[in-house]
Amino acid sequence: MTGSPPEDLPRETIALLERAFALQSAGKLIEAEPYYRAALAHDGTSIDAHRNYGALLHGLGRFKDAAYHARCAVDLNPDDAEAHLNLALALRKLGRPGEALDVVRRSLALRPSSAAAELTQANALQDLNQVEAAEAALHRALAHQPDFAIALNNLGNAHVRRGVVDDAVAYYRRAIAAEPGYAEAHYGLALALLQSGA
Repeated sequence: MTGSPPEDLPRETIALLERAFALQSAGKLIEAEPYYRAALAHDGTSIDAHRNYGALLHGLGRFKDAAYHARCAVDLNPDDAEAHLNLALALRKLGRPGEALDVVRRSLALRPSSAAAELTQANALQDLNQVEAAEAALHRALAHQPDFAIALNNLGNAHVRRGVVDDAVAYYRRAIAAEPGYAEAHYGLALALLQSGA
C-alpha cells in the first residue's frame, strides 16, 4: 500500500485518495472503501487507487474483487512490483497458485530484494508441492529481512514436516523473538517441543 497519489491527478481525486489511505492505514477498511470507489469514479486510471483499493479488498477477504483491482493496476503500470505482488496474493487466495507464482515472479524481477514477494513465492510453491523450492524462497526472504517472523515460522513448519524438530524449534524461537505476540509461532514451538520430548 502506498500513500502519496501523483500530483497530475485532479485535486478532488487526490483528496479522496488521501482520505482513503489515511483510513486504510488506521485499519478502518470499511470506512475507507467508499473513498476509493469515489476516487475511481473520478479517475478510473489511477494506479494508486486500484492498487490500494485492491489491498483493502484483500484485507476484507474479497479476493476476486482484490484480484480485479490489482490486475487493473498491473495493466496501467506493468512495472509496478507492488501491484504484481497484490495480484499474486489474491490469485493464491482464489486457489490459483500456478498463476500466483507466475505473477509474483514478475514482481521479483522488478524488485528482487522483496522479502514479502519471496514469502508469497514460497507459499505458492508450497501449494504446488514444490517443497524444496519453497524452502529456498523462504531463505531468500530471510536474506532480505532476517527478522521476518512469518518466514521464520514457515521454516519451522517445514522442518517439522521433515522431522528435523531441533531446527524447527530454533526457527520458531527466532520468529517469537522477532514478534513476541505471534500466536502461530508459539503454538508451533509448543508442538515441536512436545515432539522432541523436551
